Amino acid sequence: MLVTNTWFEQEKRRRYTWKAPGDETRYQLDYIIVKERYRNSVKNSRAMPGADADMDHNLVAMTSHLQLKFIRNKKQATKRWDKETLKTRGSDLSQRIENKIREQEEITTTEERWTALRDIIVEEAEVTIGYQKGQAPRKPWITGEMLQEMEEGRKWRHQSTEEAKREYKRLNNKLRRTTKKAREQWWEGQCREIEELQRKGRHDKVYKIVKNSTKKPTQIGGRSVQDKDGVLLQDPEQVKKRWKEYVEDLYQAKIRPMGLGQNTVDEGEEETGPELVKEEILAAIKGMKNNKAEGIDNIPVEVLKSLGEKALKKLIQLCQDIYRTGEWPEDFLQTILIPLKKKANAVRCEEYRTISLLTQ
Repeated sequence: MLVTNTWFEQEKRRRYTWKAPGDETRYQLDYIIVKERYRNSVKNSRAMPGADADMDHNLVAMTSHLQLKFIRNKKQATKRWDKETLKTRGSDLSQRIENKIREQEEITTTEERWTALRDIIVEEAEVTIGYQKGQAPRKPWITGEMLQEMEEGRKWRHQSTEEAKREYKRLNNKLRRTTKKAREQWWEGQCREIEELQRKGRHDKVYKIVKNSTKKPTQIGGRSVQDKDGVLLQDPEQVKKRWKEYVEDLYQAKIRPMGLGQNTVDEGEEETGPELVKEEILAAIKGMKNNKAEGIDNIPVEVLKSLGEKALKKLIQLCQDIYRTGEWPEDFLQTILIPLKKKANAVRCEEYRTISLLTQ
């Protein structure tokens, strides 16, 4: 604890808080005491002899400036599949899924068949490849060796012995040198690749590399938006309702342009096309791009590409039945909507662009 009205240089009349009868002597008897942690918040503290108070003590006043700490809400960690392990254990995952499918009983409805297949794939993927541990490196030149050195340094950092301080300093200096060297090598490699592509006239790839090397993180928002009347909504449920209302208005049928391909079908006449063949479905799976975010089914594209014969057969039959009957599983009808800011201080839904994550 600290006595505030003894810190500052003041006139004598601003120091005393009580005077003896007859004004023979004056004393400082009254104090304002604060905790040590708030000492920088106190700007002034003094006696107020001119205050109109019916007592023989002077009031003591303190001026302070408090700046409360902004506490961020703890975000729920996003689980990401360990796709590096999938490259080495893809065959094991495929075999485990095949064995599980052999034990599966026959199911009739489309929804149940998809749910059973999805659960088998996700459960076996969790056992075989699992999720990434910790956050992925933010910089492309960070290696697994650097992450291990960081973890080792954290162990010594929280110890107060002299040996721990020396070891932490040594590891920190080593990590700085390693990081600097790796960063320089990575940039040199990028420059060499750009020069080579420039020499070959591949300007499209040059611009792509430069863009990926200098791009800033995408701002994800939408946690507080305005309603139609301009009132700012911050309650999560109200924000969800507002986004639902906005998307429904955006995609409602009455404002869709009448385009080509909207053919009318006479009553009693069914419009059918050619059957889906196995080669078409396999080509579609092969043509999917890797490293894409998963939809509500939580199945990455890389796992679909590593499926075995029986799993692919189940998937192909499911796609053919959906095409023939028009009965879609519930996962195929749901979308994860992610709003991305078009500008820094976006508060209206129109100031966001939205991307949708669908089931693969």
